[in-house]
Amino acid sequence: MKYDIDKTLSRLSHLSQIGLLLAAIFTIWYTVVPLYGKAVLEEQVAEKTIELKNINEQISKQYSQLKKNYIKDLNITYKFQCVLKPLSKISNYNDRLNFDVAPCLNKVNDLTLKKSLLNENDKQQFTLAHTMILNNLESTRKKTKQEFQKIEDIGINEIHLLPEIQGYSKEAFEFTKDTAKLLGEPYPYKEEFEARKSQAKRDLYSKYIDELSNLINIK
Repeated sequence: MKYDIDKTLSRLSHLSQIGLLLAAIFTIWYTVVPLYGKAVLEEQVAEKTIELKNINEQISKQYSQLKKNYIKDLNITYKFQCVLKPLSKISNYNDRLNFDVAPCLNKVNDLTLKKSLLNENDKQQFTLAHTMILNNLESTRKKTKQEFQKIEDIGINEIHLLPEIQGYSKEAFEFTKDTAKLLGEPYPYKEEFEARKSQAKRDLYSKYIDELSNLINIK
């Protein structure tokens, strides 16, 4: 009888150990393993998030540089192809002021914008900026033409309204004045008047070119 009890207790002990083992396995399988797997997954997600952030930052930097290069190239093309180059072929100041740079600017803008890799939002912004530039250019051209006409209307008796002669023109006039004095001729008022009027036109045109260059400078 005692032997049977010991045997039974021994079996119960083994069963208890097996139960504890199964409980431990169950706990590990349904608690520890999921937690470990979750931790691994969270770590992987965190790594991928960092990688994605770095990639996005690189893309953002590259796009920012692309945009800067586009603006730089467009400004240079605007200035030389649409302003300096065509106007340098026109000798008369009045004809230069009558020259409309808008068609050239439109052509350059359409071609470069079409070939660019800018996103649609930036393309729309550049289109708006281009429209504002055209409006400002036309306003500046009209204002300069009015100022040019005022210079044209100045008579010899209003010579004091004109600027002093500068540069090579001054040297040329000084030579004319000295020659007239040497030959006993009258003071060359007419020559001075024409030289000062030409100086006023040059100054106005130089100012006009500077204003055009500033207006077409996209930022």
